[in-house]
Amino acid sequence: MKTDGIISEYQEIIKQLSELDERLGNAIIHAIEKAAEYNPFGVETIREHPKCFTIKISQVIGRPLTPSFYDFKESAKALIEILEKKPKTTWVEYLESLLSPEPMTTWIEYIENLKHPKKRKKITLAPSCKLDDIIYIRRKMTYKGADVSYQIPVSTLFIRQILIALK
Repeated sequence: MKTDGIISEYQEIIKQLSELDERLGNAIIHAIEKAAEYNPFGVETIREHPKCFTIKISQVIGRPLTPSFYDFKESAKALIEILEKKPKTTWVEYLESLLSPEPMTTWIEYIENLKHPKKRKKITLAPSCKLDDIIYIRRKMTYKGADVSYQIPVSTLFIRQILIALK
């Protein structure tokens, strides 16, 4: 039995799969970049200082005071960084899971648990902790040799815009 034909056919299929994987990743990243152009909070960048922006105080009340929440371009960078660590075939599923109605441990439950050391339950925060129109995505990085994990607030409006752009 000759294996040359089988090997070349197998290599061709692997090449096609990698091309499809690349196209899928590019399509999702394009949808994220398109959604990043959406500006529901009225963010205006200061021309001389591109990392500074203005926003109406009424948009800030009850929401986090971080640029990644209001500037969808910052949210896009953080989200793409997180997605690139996952298989591309799971990216859409991950985005949909951020908006899922499943019960999750909220920040309030987590903090209440920390207040009572003797009654402390072993709970962990879910990949996204939801408070109204805010979700927190977990970003991991290494800082001075130590692994650090922190939450980034992202608007659910941004995630919804990505999913709309993907349809």
